[in-house]
Amino acid sequence: MSPYWRTLIDNGSVAVVWDSDLKPDPKDNASLVLTYNDAGLFSTLGQVWVCWGDLRTEYVKEDVLRSKLQSRADRRTRAN
Repeated sequence: MSPYWRTLIDNGSVAVVWDSDLKPDPKDNASLVLTYNDAGLFSTLGQVWVCWGDLRTEYVKEDVLRSKLQSRADRRTRAN
């Protein structure tokens, strides 16, 4: 792993979301969050950089990200 990314992960600027049921074809993972940047100016303004499961990257509103993360947590709770 790049020392640059390692530092961002260690200091909490970048969060990695590991989903155990990733599909082999990236387009099947389009609605899953792989990683997001939870620090910086855009984040303080309510925009969060997200890398989706199909490897798209974009800025989304923080409430959209939180909703995706919550629905993921809800799915995992129901599965257990």
